[in-house]
Amino acid sequence: LEKRNRRLAEAAQSTTQKNEENTAKPRPEKQRSKLTWKEQKELEVIEQTIMSAEADVERIEAIFILPAYHEKYGAKTSELTKELTVAKGKVEQLYARWHELEELKKVFAI
Repeated sequence: LEKRNRRLAEAAQSTTQKNEENTAKPRPEKQRSKLTWKEQKELEVIEQTIMSAEADVERIEAIFILPAYHEKYGAKTSELTKELTVAKGKVEQLYARWHELEELKKVFAI
């Protein structure tokens, strides 16, 4: 029984050391020569996604401009303001990602 427990303890220690060795070695990054498939697909649809996000911003802004805004949406002002802020943030993120993808595309095209 003692031998078994000792072997189990040694095996556990050995496994822990192997795991530490595996995590200690960072994988070397491969030198990419083109956009990944996922990045290509994302780049293909990002303009449409941006247009959709901008349409959401315009829709919310149009609500604020309505002459009867306070009558219809007065109680939802804080909710609409948060929604507008989130929508504008999404548009900014999409433009930043689009710029990032275009820069990668330029780098790989050289």
